[in-house]
Amino acid sequence: MENTNTASELPDSYSPTVTDTVIRLGHAFLRFAQRDGEKSSEDLSIHMGVLQSNLSRILELQQSSQGNGEEIPALVNEALNAYSQIIVSMQFFDRISQRMDHALKCFQILESTDVQSPLDSSFNLYSIHQVLTMEDERDVFNHILAGAPVGKALDIATQAEQERQAGDDSIELF
Repeated sequence: MENTNTASELPDSYSPTVTDTVIRLGHAFLRFAQRDGEKSSEDLSIHMGVLQSNLSRILELQQSSQGNGEEIPALVNEALNAYSQIIVSMQFFDRISQRMDHALKCFQILESTDVQSPLDSSFNLYSIHQVLTMEDERDVFNHILAGAPVGKALDIATQAEQERQAGDDSIELF
């Protein structure tokens, strides 16, 4: 799905500098990482609580010999499901590390940029694009380059990612 609500809303004279683009990208990636971290932490807390509760109940049933033949296997299955969800949530911390790494690489590229040279600036924008491995990051980059504010670029990229996920059962590897 093509997004039409970015560059058309900008003044004709808008021309972002490499510095402006990198600062805004860094800001966006840090906000992405913060959002992912908050969600992963919340998910981990919920699933670890379920796991702990079920394991405690299994131990209690085993010690008291009150458990019927169906309750313990059901609790074990629920505990295993919670454990699987914990693993998935922990994988998002890798995603956070990658986003932070991408933000740092963007700043390193900026540090080596001769902002007075249009050729150097174009090459560095290309170099930044090459650093971005996640599709939502490339979406943010393109919208920021088109002049969208960070919040709007994040909203557009998040919406596009949700639409991609709704139509796709595969999992993006980070």
